[in-house]
Amino acid sequence: MSQFILQSKSGGFIVLSNRFIDEYMPHADGEYVKVYLYLLRQAAAECPALSLSDIAEHLEDTEKDIKRAISYWTNIGLLSVRFGADGEIEALMLEDIPAQEKSVQESAARDVQEVAATQRVTEVSTPAKSASATKTPHNYTPQEIAEISENAGLEELYFVISSYLGKPLSQTEISAILFFYDTLGFSTELIEYLFEYCISKNHKSIRYIEKVATNWAAERITTVEQARAQVAGHSEDCYAVLRAFGLSGRKPVPQELAFVNTWQEMYGMSMELILEACARTMNTIHTPSFEYADGILSSWHKQGVKTRADLTAVDESFAAKRQQAERNFTQSAKPAKQKNRFHNFEERSYTDDEEAFERFLLTGQHSQ
Repeated sequence: MSQFILQSKSGGFIVLSNRFIDEYMPHADGEYVKVYLYLLRQAAAECPALSLSDIAEHLEDTEKDIKRAISYWTNIGLLSVRFGADGEIEALMLEDIPAQEKSVQESAARDVQEVAATQRVTEVSTPAKSASATKTPHNYTPQEIAEISENAGLEELYFVISSYLGKPLSQTEISAILFFYDTLGFSTELIEYLFEYCISKNHKSIRYIEKVATNWAAERITTVEQARAQVAGHSEDCYAVLRAFGLSGRKPVPQELAFVNTWQEMYGMSMELILEACARTMNTIHTPSFEYADGILSSWHKQGVKTRADLTAVDESFAAKRQQAERNFTQSAKPAKQKNRFHNFEERSYTDDEEAFERFLLTGQHSQ
């Protein structure tokens, strides 16, 4: 286990605030308090370096217990963590207890009251939601975070995910994790794999991770094995896209995998629609282009296309608009016939002029 630097803003002596004893200590697990006090002691002694194994050995705890305690005090705001490139702790900073007029308990109680009031208003003013509609992320109150995290023993999970992200977790990120665990019913192992998978794809946005999680829940994925199988399916799907583009005989590059992942995870497109977009790409520009296909699929996504029937409806609507545009263009471009002996030939239709017609579709005006 690598060593890390321990620093304190309080100097070379132990400072234990009365507010810590009155407001923070009563709500913390006894083991967490023990770790916090030990860190205070070591920082006061100007200990040059520590490791999780050192702390665990001295306090007769496990390293997992120490990780949980560090995660708890980090989330409370009394400890800051800096991670190295290898995901290991590089430094710990014991923060000053912030001065505030209202106690932690009062703030938590106020948050609970505000949420309850909001829920009462919502229940009166809006119709009942379906079971699927209620499965949306929401911000947990500090009291909810503390209760669920303690009951489920999520501190170690927070620590692991902090290591993946390379930073302490924000309250928004903690709320998302609780949503995965408490609402979607994901196990801690599946949540850990969810973050591992998304971060490996260079996606650290919590909104993106929430989208992947809700897609997994919709597909009834409940185990890491099922998630791995679904991820492996993405690679197979990418090979299918390469074949549709006539690019067989090679492996997909990361950028191509990212496109397919976006089409499936973010746009929610089936492989049938993805392959249709590839076919239209080849028919239109006659060259394989993930970017062009992405433009097509992005447009379908904005129009709410999810099935072949949806696409048929969009195509029919576009065809009707095109026909109307053709009629409008022909009527506006065709000059009035002059009745004289010098004007006795069949006039040329502007619809035969493809460039003029395309300009009309784009601008609504014809060239003179």
